[in-house]
Amino acid sequence: MEGKGLEEYLKSINKSEEQLREELHPLATKRVTRSLVLGRVTEEEKVEVGEPEIDAEIENMLKSATRDKGKLQEFLNTPGSRDSIRQILMTRKTVQQLVEIAKGSKVNKKVKKKEAQQ
Repeated sequence: MEGKGLEEYLKSINKSEEQLREELHPLATKRVTRSLVLGRVTEEEKVEVGEPEIDAEIENMLKSATRDKGKLQEFLNTPGSRDSIRQILMTRKTVQQLVEIAKGSKVNKKVKKKEAQQ
């Protein structure tokens, strides 16, 4: 689709804008719902990402870069990029916590902690 306008793209896939919207609506709804649920779990579980974690993620990204590491590092350290990386890491941590909850390991730890306090 690069370099094409919407009308050219629609012609190439032989669909109207309305048909494309109808086709994409269920996927968009699913993504928004997933995002809202993850956001809520992130809040409830008090998931946080510190600056050292962002720095480590940037270092990992730079390790896989093959050229222009300086420019990439400069870009990744802009406030907008750091915020994006923070969101990615928060999502990753939230999903990991959901997996732990699904396995029962996190729930068991919380129950044991409450029992020990009583």
